[in-house]
Amino acid sequence: MNNIHKGMNMLTLIKRGILFLSLFLLAIVAQADDVLKFSERYYAKITEDETIQVYERKRPKKPIITVEQIGISVVRHTSNPLIYKDFNFDGKNDLAIVDSQYICHGGSSYQVYLANNKGGFTHNPEFTRLAQEYCGFFNADAKTKTIKVHVEIGWQCWLFETYDVVGGNKLRRIYSLTEDEGFSLNFSEYTIIKGSGKNAKKTIRYTLNKTQAILPPLFQFRLQSAPHKKVALLHDRRAVENFQYATYVDYALLNGKDDRVEYSYELAAKGKLPPSKMYRDHTLTFDAENNSVCFGIGDTNYTVIDQPKRLGVRVKQGKRVTFLAGDPETRIGDLANIHAADNVTPGSCPLK
Repeated sequence: MNNIHKGMNMLTLIKRGILFLSLFLLAIVAQADDVLKFSERYYAKITEDETIQVYERKRPKKPIITVEQIGISVVRHTSNPLIYKDFNFDGKNDLAIVDSQYICHGGSSYQVYLANNKGGFTHNPEFTRLAQEYCGFFNADAKTKTIKVHVEIGWQCWLFETYDVVGGNKLRRIYSLTEDEGFSLNFSEYTIIKGSGKNAKKTIRYTLNKTQAILPPLFQFRLQSAPHKKVALLHDRRAVENFQYATYVDYALLNGKDDRVEYSYELAAKGKLPPSKMYRDHTLTFDAENNSVCFGIGDTNYTVIDQPKRLGVRVKQGKRVTFLAGDPETRIGDLANIHAADNVTPGSCPLK
């Protein structure tokens, strides 16, 4: 009897082992050959070597699209290995298939295939470029029939672009915005291009950098004649030789509604704002006796005056002298420590 029981136990163990091995092999097959059901007409398989193959259900013997992966386990670590959507707004769903995770901080890149008139798909280099060279997959907006992309092109510098579709499979850039927040401590630079080809129009504007929300101006006030405009003396730290820093002061006229820069001594000296000629030495003079700061660029001279009965900016252009009175109630800060900056020297300023 004991031998019979031992034989039955052995047989049970063998059956369990076979069952476990079968389940294990099924798991390997399932892992090695995942099926993506994305359409009634098409489906895709992910093979063991991370290749994605797209099949037509009526003809399952041979794949109509094969995309090999660049890297290890790309497909299984991607939330959207395959995107089935109308990218060119012709009413037919197109295909985007992941091929790597080497763009924009480890983001996924794709190969793009547009639906053709023969019932299949055609690889499109232009749409693929948008899915390879930018951050994340492009945004195809069916309402506006435009495609939007963005990418980081430098430290705190981003590029945003908008395209429309011409002829069903061609892309045309109609808008571009380069947002450079690392342009300087004080300012951000925005380069805008509208239109395409010969009709494209380019504009550049500057705004007060977001850093200024943390680093307030040294001195600031609003103009009486134009309360939405602010006169500000801003400070900046710039790297010099041997990891040393220099402290600079800049004069700026800002639009208080959106902090757009209407004038900046620093930007004018760099040739970014009129006059276009670049100036190497953009220093300011501090007149301690009259509590004023002055500088000149081109044929224009500026004097910022902060006195108990006189607040504002004296502007002399050629022989013409204009005084822009400031509102004392909007005064922020003072000129007490401005002399410590590296581009400020002692001297006298014209007041009349």
